This record gives sequence, C-alpha cells and structure tokens, in this order.
Amino acid sequence: MFDFDVNQYWDPNVAMSRQQPSTGGVNRNALGTLVLYLEQSTEELISEAPSIRSLITGVVNHLPEELADRLNAAAFIDLHRLRFSRARARLAARKEHLKSSGAIDVQKAEVLKHKAMIDALTAELATLDAKASTLHQEITALESMLMAKRQKLESVEKCIADLPTLIDREEAALKTATFLTA
Repeated sequence: MFDFDVNQYWDPNVAMSRQQPSTGGVNRNALGTLVLYLEQSTEELISEAPSIRSLITGVVNHLPEELADRLNAAAFIDLHRLRFSRARARLAARKEHLKSSGAIDVQKAEVLKHKAMIDALTAELATLDAKASTLHQEITALESMLMAKRQKLESVEKCIADLPTLIDREEAALKTATFLTA
C-alpha cells in the first residue's frame, strides 16, 4: 500500500538487544508491530487505525523525518473510512452490474437463439403452406380430370351395356332380312 519499504529503516535480522542507528533508540518491538500493521490490507488498516495511530505517535518522534512524514498517512487513515466504504460499495455495485449484464447477455443470446429457431420454423411453415396449396390445386385439377374420365367411362360402359341389345337387334334384323330374302 505504501510506496516505501519500512524495512529499509529497520533490519529484523539484527539481534533484539542492539538498537538500529537509524531508529534513534525506538523500541524494536513497536517497529515490528508497526511493520505487521502496515502490511495488512487497506480495509484492515482502516478498521485498526486507532491502534496504528497510538503505535505511530509513540514512535514517530524517534524516527527519521522522511519515515515519520510517510507514516502520518497511515496514522490518520481512518479519516478515509467513508471514502473507502463508498468506493467499496461502488465496486460491489459495478461487479453486480457486470454480473447482471453478463446474465443479460446470456439471456439475450438465448432469446436470439430462440428467435432464429422461430424464424426458421416460420419460413419452413410458409414453404410447407405453399406446397400444401400447390397440392390442393393439383388435387382439384386431378379431381376434375377424374370426373371427366368417369364420365367417359360411364359413356363407354353405357355403350358396352347397350351393345348386346344392339347386337340382338341387328341379329334379329339380319334374321328378318334373310327370312325375307329367302
């Protein structure tokens, strides 16, 4: 979080009995605790700001000026609590918006898929309707042809039915003509 390394002012590997020259006699345990606090997340720093402030104010006068100036921001970080919580709320809202817009995109894709299927089925229905209309016209034409053929068949059947009678008449006429000529 900070643009400096506290460890440049304090070497944790040096024995506890020796004081660092750069800390000017500051309690090493206080510096170690301060380093642990400063390595926390921003949210933890803000929530534990009173503890950090008391720790920093206890050692700030014994620190080099450059380090003391930089640590003042950490001492009063709780003043940014409202901004931080608003920023977190905005981030959460943005994440939720992205999640919901992602869900909306998935739903849109699903709707478009269904619409494409409906369009394809509608086109197929129109094609089938046209085919059915053509078939109905062909059936009507075929029924007309069938009716004409039936009439012809009835005429032929009537002729066939009338032929034995005609044959009988002609035979009778032939017998009469042969009888008269004889």
